[in-house]
Amino acid sequence: GNTAQASRSPAQYMLVTNPNGGEAIPQESTYDIRWRSAGFGGNVAIEYSVAAGAPVWQMLADDQANDGSHLWTVAPGTFAVADTYRIRVRSIDTPAIVDASNAAFSVTPPISIFYVNDGSTTGDQYTTAIGNDANDGLTAATPKATIRGVLEAYDLDAGDIIRVDNGSYLLTANIELVTQDSGVTIEGPTFDGLAAVLDRGNTSSTSFVFNLLGADDVTLRNLVIRGGYHGISAANAAGSDRLTVENSELIRNSQSGISIADGNVNALISDNEVYGNGSWGININGAGNRAVGNHVWSNGGGITASYNGQAACIEIIGNTVHDNSSTGIAVSYWVLVDGNRAYGNGSWGVTLYDDRSLATNNEIYRNANGLVLSVGGVGRDNRVYANTGTGIELSGSGGGIAEGNVVYGNNIGITEGQSRVAGNIVYDNVSAGIVTSGYRGEGDGIIGTTVVQPTGDAIRVGGGAQNVLIRNNIIEAGNGIAINVPSNAQDGFASDYNLFRLGAGARISYWEDRAYFTLA
Repeated sequence: GNTAQASRSPAQYMLVTNPNGGEAIPQESTYDIRWRSAGFGGNVAIEYSVAAGAPVWQMLADDQANDGSHLWTVAPGTFAVADTYRIRVRSIDTPAIVDASNAAFSVTPPISIFYVNDGSTTGDQYTTAIGNDANDGLTAATPKATIRGVLEAYDLDAGDIIRVDNGSYLLTANIELVTQDSGVTIEGPTFDGLAAVLDRGNTSSTSFVFNLLGADDVTLRNLVIRGGYHGISAANAAGSDRLTVENSELIRNSQSGISIADGNVNALISDNEVYGNGSWGININGAGNRAVGNHVWSNGGGITASYNGQAACIEIIGNTVHDNSSTGIAVSYWVLVDGNRAYGNGSWGVTLYDDRSLATNNEIYRNANGLVLSVGGVGRDNRVYANTGTGIELSGSGGGIAEGNVVYGNNIGITEGQSRVAGNIVYDNVSAGIVTSGYRGEGDGIIGTTVVQPTGDAIRVGGGAQNVLIRNNIIEAGNGIAINVPSNAQDGFASDYNLFRLGAGARISYWEDRAYFTLA
């Protein structure tokens, strides 16, 4: 500024700055309408329009001081819910000096905040007094003592928030979220070192911290949920859709940290710590449910999911799942398992069942066994290594599909039957690279795969196998057999267009009970 090129401000102007388009202003709230002006005297009039097309201005506040601010009380009886509101401020004495919101904004249903506290104010974030269910729960100074106290006292609306302060809450009954509680958020403290611990203290089969009974669009965040049969339960066909559970701890429940049965859709379970549960940490079934970015460990099993419908697949994405007693991630039917880390689990890292299930971009290591693809399950572009037993097992009726995986450092790299093993890199496994039982269908076989096996068999055909196909592979054997075929597994055997590299003590094949050092 202050140069010859600088533009001059107008001598007289009005400029509305808030709201200026895109805001969402709840009913029953107070909103600060703000503007800037210069070059004229007198008061201003503040008007609003809710018309969808050309504005139709109505008086909101007449003859107001031109001080740049007006507190607007958004009364539901006057200002209906709509997304077409605009505000205009004009000079009373000089009506041509006027400005309005650049774009429409919304008036939304009211948001109410309710407060809950235990019997102490130590370390509290939200409240200033101890909780008592005789309080109204409407202010920080008058919190209720229980979440149920709020739910039973008020008919909550979508957007309402229950803030549960730092402390321990021993529950004497389930917190039941019914249809009229749809859209409610229940949240604990966000400051470091604080926690709202909801302890059911009862692990009988009907005892849960939260029991969803038809409530949709519920959000649970920043809570510690423990001590029930399930921490969170939505029973079969409860009809509680679009549940969000985030940034919470689901711990030490006798069965699952969270159990969502079929008939409850589009849940998002994200960024939680899930540990110490007796059965599964996360058990989700139903169309469109998602488990994303959770840390799931030291449970009976990590994450399980199953959906056998047509609406939308379940997604298990970006979780870290480790040191569970049995399987890390176990899924059936239409489920995507993408970008997870599964390690240290007592049975399998990841298991898939059905040809609509897909595991891709996962890191699966140091489990008892790595990845199971059964009855058509598909595994692509995974890294599977250092598992005690088998890296990838393809099994069951119709086998599975393993493509583009990197498999190394396991006892056996891949075991397969009735399956397609294509484009993988399999190296440095202990006793065998690939073990096959054949029985291939159309498109099945060991195809286009690189197998590097320093000791033992690069490819081993199981006894009694039939119709084995080994084609277009690169096979390196350091001190064992490149392709080992017992005499009772030669029926329908085919091996073509493979490239071999043999170490000094290696043999190219075992065939008709004899070892061969060359193809001649």
